[in-house]
Amino acid sequence: TVARGTELFARNCSICHKHNAASGSVPDLRRISAQTYQQFEDIVLGGIRSDKGMGSFKGLLSPADVDAIRAAMISEAWAAYDGEQPATSSASHKPQEAAGDSTVKP
Repeated sequence: TVARGTELFARNCSICHKHNAASGSVPDLRRISAQTYQQFEDIVLGGIRSDKGMGSFKGLLSPADVDAIRAAMISEAWAAYDGEQPATSSASHKPQEAAGDSTVKP
């Protein structure tokens, strides 16, 4: 899903979002809020931010495509976060298995 989302982002989003770098009023999608991630489908397909220049991609992308792009952006956000951490930091975004809990794998 992430690889597919990365490809879809490159084809459909990067012309404005410039490989996730903010440019003027166009946001860096690696740094958008949790609320914006929750509204992602409504933004991309529903056009709820058309007044801000973000038109609808309905007819070009499916809900599954939007989910893949969202997954890729979340992955990119974590990669950017990890890249900003000091080399000696043990901070990690990967969930750790709790004692006796086999449902979460690192």
